[in-house]
Amino acid sequence: MSHQAWYAAVNALFDPFKKFTADDRVIPAAGKDRILGAIHTCPTMGEANKSATGNWKRAHAPQWALACADRFHAWRRG
Repeated sequence: MSHQAWYAAVNALFDPFKKFTADDRVIPAAGKDRILGAIHTCPTMGEANKSATGNWKRAHAPQWALACADRFHAWRRG
């Protein structure tokens, strides 16, 4: 779910320049009434790693790029 939310947010912000598409082929589907996966407890180890990575990226974000993005989105809002 958070994977798809990332695509929706990024596409909403940067649509005129770049459009990202999610690859749904990697999501298991029970096409023949078979269980292909199981639900794990939250947060999973992958979610914990993603959270730690996000914290590091926010602490080391290039300020010039954030300023450019801020000016761009202010321009788009009018």
